[in-house]
Amino acid sequence: MQTRFNPTTLVPSFELCRELVKLELFKDNYRNGGFFWIKHYDYNYIIEFWDLVYFPPNFPFINTTIKIKAPTVVELLDFLPKFLTRAFDYIKGYLKIEKHNDIYRAYYGFDLVAEDENLANALAELLIKLVKLSKKGEVKWKLDSQQHK
Repeated sequence: MQTRFNPTTLVPSFELCRELVKLELFKDNYRNGGFFWIKHYDYNYIIEFWDLVYFPPNFPFINTTIKIKAPTVVELLDFLPKFLTRAFDYIKGYLKIEKHNDIYRAYYGFDLVAEDENLANALAELLIKLVKLSKKGEVKWKLDSQQHK
């Protein structure tokens, strides 16, 4: 049986990538290359659609190209802390990833959990929840944005 390479299993869905950009994660990461959701127009049918495309590092993007960074599983794991502390009761949780019945579960040992059939989606959901909780002060964690440029 021949297996074809499917890049959509390596990166989060378009909706999750758009949410990561809204939270100002992966926004200035174009010069490093990688996968991007690129906006296309079909003028015959007057529709727009997004397509997942890979670009090498230092690729000369056209300024008018609308693009959203699609981080890989490795890039998402680089952003997620190995452990964190819940602010109100000092419970520490270590990052754990499990797969059961084709569902990936990423969590920190307390209520911070994300599940999906795609590992990249589960990690992106966990990162989004983590950033939102840290902005509320419920989790002790701070993203070092200089580390990820």
